[in-house]
Amino acid sequence: MLSGKTAVLVWGTGLVLLGCLVYLLLGRSKNRFFDAALLLVTAGGAANLIDRVRLGYVIDYIEPLFVDFAVFNFADCLITVGAAMLFIWAIRGAVRDKSRKETP
Repeated sequence: MLSGKTAVLVWGTGLVLLGCLVYLLLGRSKNRFFDAALLLVTAGGAANLIDRVRLGYVIDYIEPLFVDFAVFNFADCLITVGAAMLFIWAIRGAVRDKSRKETP
């Protein structure tokens, strides 16, 4: 989708990473699960950003041969696991908030 748009990816990723780093370094979050998820996404994003700035593209080297799937790298794994954790955190919070509202 963004093939050939390296500058957009570099600036977009850089801004998101900067925001995540500032949030993590300020230490305002009281939820370690959320912090761990954000740290995984930040680490994976930083690794992909380094490749993109240094080479102009991201090196993918993991190719599961037992299933027809895309080639990816370890940074992509970090981003995926971190995003899944953020999704779980958000759903868990929404369920908790809903149960609090229903309790008289």
